[in-house]
Amino acid sequence: MGGVKYSIDMVSQAKVESKDKEFVKLRRNDFGYTIGLGMDFYLPMFKFSPEIKMYHGLKNLLVKDDLIYSRSIDALQTKMFMLSLTFE
Repeated sequence: MGGVKYSIDMVSQAKVESKDKEFVKLRRNDFGYTIGLGMDFYLPMFKFSPEIKMYHGLKNLLVKDDLIYSRSIDALQTKMFMLSLTFE
């Protein structure tokens, strides 16, 4: 399988202006592509479907500001592996 994915970070703090806390801020929106492989096993009592997927974000999520933590990083992108086990 393959496709595109768009996601929204509901707790993104990209627009937070806090002077007393120092943390790396990330953007709210992300998009990228996903690829995966899965199989169906039909057993006597149930169907077992394992699947592995990989997601790679294309957008730089880092919000550049003057903190030492943000200046040290060039880019942040989402890279995710997912394992799904389905029993029916």
